Amino acid sequence: MNTKDNLAETMRGFTEESRNEAIKNLGGNHMLYEKYFTKFTISYKHAYDEIKALIEAGEINEARIEVHSLKGLAATLGLLPLSQAAAELEKILRDETEGQDPLSTEKDLTASILPSMEKKSVFSAQSDLGTALAVFQHELKIVCS
Repeated sequence: MNTKDNLAETMRGFTEESRNEAIKNLGGNHMLYEKYFTKFTISYKHAYDEIKALIEAGEINEARIEVHSLKGLAATLGLLPLSQAAAELEKILRDETEGQDPLSTEKDLTASILPSMEKKSVFSAQSDLGTALAVFQHELKIVCS
């Protein structure tokens, strides 16, 4: 099995179309895409824990900056569900910097709440910090595990 096939088998959190678009944006270089994807999964494997710790420490703006960076890189790599989850989390964190307690709405952060929610309605019907964190954690685990 060649490297391209191996990468396609191990990657999650993307559609074939978004992956191909990302490769196209990298000049059609599959090896470069694999390099960046691998680096992303290593660099951001613990991003959820780091971002949650920043939030708990009251460093909301720092957490938002981290989420913003991850959002852009995920989009660049065609990891659209993760990028969308990060965008929702970033929006909530931006709103939280206006004086509200960011943990006041945080409930169960485990991914166990996700199977009961339909993906299409997550962002429109559920917008509290706890849910956004749980969705973000779930999408990050899909990509980085």
